[in-house]
Amino acid sequence: MKNIKMQRTVLAIDDVMMNLSAYKTILQDYYTVCTAQSDKDALAILDKTQVDIILLDIEMPEMLGIELFGILQKNPVWHNIPVIFITGSASPDAVRQAALMGAKEYLVKPIAANLLLDKTENVFLSLKVDPAVVFLIEKLYQLEKACKIYDRPAIESVLQSIAADQYVSTLTIVLQRVNYMIRNNDYPQAAKKARELAEFLRQD
Repeated sequence: MKNIKMQRTVLAIDDVMMNLSAYKTILQDYYTVCTAQSDKDALAILDKTQVDIILLDIEMPEMLGIELFGILQKNPVWHNIPVIFITGSASPDAVRQAALMGAKEYLVKPIAANLLLDKTENVFLSLKVDPAVVFLIEKLYQLEKACKIYDRPAIESVLQSIAADQYVSTLTIVLQRVNYMIRNNDYPQAAKKARELAEFLRQD
């Protein structure tokens, strides 16, 4: 069963089509996914599409991901789009360079589906400006408790309460995975994910 995608767009940039297909398969239930095999394709998409997160391969033949990232940083429209670097290199120097340039996350291939989803969610949450974070944390803990005891009416009540508040759109995107787990009766994993989200929000 697929979830309804929120109006958030991920642009995946990689010169290998197999990798792009894998990223799209992982993310497409939760986001609108655009793909580009080159810097030219990526810039053309950015010119006409509102992109919320970029997945950027570092090693590409025409232009290195680091170079493309530099172009994005100098553009007044694109410089605030968060970037997750993806590469086959786990060298400390590469990780350090990505961090110094301002990348939000750094992933090493091959990438597990849950890890890519987690990192993408974390980037969205790190961008939050939410005056009601205490309310959100409370609701997430309520959701965790309800899932642990398989209390379906309480689960639905909490989800409806969260959905009723217009200012939690970013969190609603992340809750799609919790919803998916609940719809598939995977309550232990739903409880675990709800707690993870609450703990993440409490870090601030």
